[in-house]
Amino acid sequence: MWHFIFGTEIMMKSLNIVNVINFVRGCEPREEADLVTPVLKELELCGKYKIPGTFLLQYDALLRDDITEVFLNSDNKSIEKGIWIEIVKPLCDAVGIPWRGRYDWDWYVDPVFLQSYTKEQKTALLDELMRFFKEKFGEYPEVAGSWLFDSFSMQYLNDKYGMHAYTICRDQSGTDGYTLWGGYYNGGYYPSKNNMYIPAYDKSNQIDVPVFRMLSPDPIYQYYEKLDNQAEINKNDCLLYTLEPAWGEGQNPKAVDWYFENVMGKDSFGLCYAQIGQENSFSWELSKEGLPYQMEEISRLRSKGIAEIKTLGETGQIFKETYSVTPPTLESALNDWAGNGMQSVWYCCKNYRVNLYNDGKKIYIRDIHLYGDDIVDLYLTDPCTQSHAEYRALPILDGFHGVQDNKELPGIFFGNGRIIGTYEEEGYHIVSINAENTAFTFKFTESGFSVENTEKTEFSLKENIRVGAYAEIAISENYISGKMQGTVYSVIVKCGKFKDGAIFSDKNGIIEISCNGDNI
Repeated sequence: MWHFIFGTEIMMKSLNIVNVINFVRGCEPREEADLVTPVLKELELCGKYKIPGTFLLQYDALLRDDITEVFLNSDNKSIEKGIWIEIVKPLCDAVGIPWRGRYDWDWYVDPVFLQSYTKEQKTALLDELMRFFKEKFGEYPEVAGSWLFDSFSMQYLNDKYGMHAYTICRDQSGTDGYTLWGGYYNGGYYPSKNNMYIPAYDKSNQIDVPVFRMLSPDPIYQYYEKLDNQAEINKNDCLLYTLEPAWGEGQNPKAVDWYFENVMGKDSFGLCYAQIGQENSFSWELSKEGLPYQMEEISRLRSKGIAEIKTLGETGQIFKETYSVTPPTLESALNDWAGNGMQSVWYCCKNYRVNLYNDGKKIYIRDIHLYGDDIVDLYLTDPCTQSHAEYRALPILDGFHGVQDNKELPGIFFGNGRIIGTYEEEGYHIVSINAENTAFTFKFTESGFSVENTEKTEFSLKENIRVGAYAEIAISENYISGKMQGTVYSVIVKCGKFKDGAIFSDKNGIIEISCNGDNI
């Protein structure tokens, strides 16, 4: 399917792609674990369904013959091997860097992730990892992944070795000691040279290797995942709202079928992307129900022509051939697998993201974050020396961190209603909603979004704009301004105005908000 998006490309292709990405560690100090059986089973599934899979190997996995021989003895030519970048003691020992971890592998940001090393140390660690990979497999890897990456290392690997794609963690708040919040919700983007988490605004500041988000977050339920009143909001008990097969939603056939139906469905546009797979640190016992079902499901999607199954490297190459800059995407879930009547639409582009949400009754915007080349990685020049790290986009509205007393949810509220559908027209991504006996039309472009009352009469929307303690927000009649980590930013209300806890349309029934990267 082809469609036109003005201002980015003359013509863009909608892509429905699934990646199977399993990553492989060589040690697990937290508990006794069989690290070989999960790899054998994952390879077996790829062979059974003739699915191209990507396996990302950590340095300590490369040291284990019982792991590397699994790949060396495999006759499956569609398997792609890459590197999983978590720093381990043997890798530090190999390049003469003192190890700071509690075990041979640790899970704190310092010393496990590249953010905790100097640039000179990063290059030494990466060169040794690439060298040893080539020694084992006869060629350099072309893909790499890590829960936390960094832009210096991404650029260095591409400049020296040539890379097709990277993958990083989905959005989360504080899990395992790191926060990624406000970024490209799902799919792929070209990162900024100043910050791997932020899509580049200017092509001259772009790392020309796409980054893809891991674990396929649920577009409805993942956002509120860790709120104390989660049960009241979500009304189901899955604990983790992604396709990760060791956890509840990824093991639920109803939820898995729903995910692919929606993400790969007619209401989503741009790169419709999903990633399945599991780290071998989780036992095969935890994955043996979820992963086989997911593999069978994506095989069915492929046979029906709904989605393509590609390796991570193939996906990166297709992305680069199709898009010269980060493309807009619209990810929609207009029905709810858990039966709570919830809906969610995510719009992401190189300038911003917005989430339009229905909690089963009322419709509201629960998230607006801005992107820009001036958002600099906190650890770009000075290494992280803590157990935790943060990567954040610039918040205008943070519906998760802005919650007060776990009761009053932030948002821009339309009242009770339903999201009716999505479509494209004249360069816009459009979402239709019916709320409180009034119909509204959302129009999204890369420069911002508008809300129109289809009756073209004046209206107002209640607003409760909060972002949490990590940033400052000020609202004036025609601006929402913010400051975070020294960066000053704003959105401009081009049509309409803020007044007395509400946003009012102009006389023609239009609210228009500019989210251009020039506002940062």
